[in-house]
Amino acid sequence: MLTVVGTSEARTAGSAHLLKPRDLARMRYDNVESVVKSVPGVYARGEDGFGLRPNIGIRGTAPDRSKKVTLMEDGILRTRIRKVFRYPAAARELELSGAVIVRATIDGAGRLLDLRVAGPCSEGILCEDALRTIRAAAPFPPLPAPLGETLSIDVPLTYAFGGAI
Repeated sequence: MLTVVGTSEARTAGSAHLLKPRDLARMRYDNVESVVKSVPGVYARGEDGFGLRPNIGIRGTAPDRSKKVTLMEDGILRTRIRKVFRYPAAARELELSGAVIVRATIDGAGRLLDLRVAGPCSEGILCEDALRTIRAAAPFPPLPAPLGETLSIDVPLTYAFGGAI
C-alpha cells in the first residue's frame, strides 16, 4: 500500500497538479521520468538512461529536496521498517487506526540520532508504537554520500485493521 501524505488539493497554497489514473493510462508512459515531466513546474532527469532513478526537481524548492524521495524510493528505510512493523495488540483491541508521521534524523553511518512524532497524533498507543518501530529498525545502512553527513526525513506509518505502513 502506498500512502501519500500532504494537503488536500483544495487547501494547497499556490498551484497543484493532479494526475488521475485515467491520465496515466492515456499517457501510456513506461517510466516515472516521462510521467513526472508532464507536470508543470517539475523537472526530471534520468540518472541511468532507463528512467528507473530520475532526479526530480520542483520549481521553488531547495535543489536537494528530492534526496528524501530517493532515500525512500531506494528502500533504504522502508524495507527495514516493514520488517519490524506490527499493529499493536492494545490498539487492535481498542479498534484504533490512524496515521503517524515520525521525523527521524540519521547520520552518515546509518545511526539514528533523533526521533520524534512530527505532527498531530490522536492515539498515544499508535504514536509510541511508531517511535518503537523506527528505533527497532535502526541502525540503517550508511547514507549515500550525496545525502551528506546527516539527514532528517519524515516517515509516515499508517495503522489500519487490514494492514499497515
